[in-house]
Amino acid sequence: MKEQTNYEKKFEEDWKELVCNEDGTLNMDKVMRELYDYSFLLASVPKVYCHITGGKISKPNTLPGVVIAEADDSYSNEEVMEDSMANGLIRILRHCGHNVDELKNGFRQVFKIELNEEVFQLFYSEDFENGDKGVWKK
Repeated sequence: MKEQTNYEKKFEEDWKELVCNEDGTLNMDKVMRELYDYSFLLASVPKVYCHITGGKISKPNTLPGVVIAEADDSYSNEEVMEDSMANGLIRILRHCGHNVDELKNGFRQVFKIELNEEVFQLFYSEDFENGDKGVWKK
């Protein structure tokens, strides 16, 4: 008897019962249904991989360990960045108090970004958080 290849064993173990008739012939309706589901996975998995790895992986046949390692790395980098931004914001707020010009300058120095009026309007909005009008005075 001929030794089965890996893909033949895989077919016997996982697919035969799903796509074959009792006599062992392929049931095309069952094959088409399985291929439809498989197509959905092939279209969806890359989107998930790309999202959780920060855009580094999108191939659906990437080994799980590689995807997990990249996702862990992506999340730890994100957490470090969030912590850094939070600490920077705390330093700015402690230093600047309620002075808008000092606050803008603090953001410029720590984050190397300019905050436009739209962002600052959030701090003066009556809808901001608990309905407090203006966290800082203009």
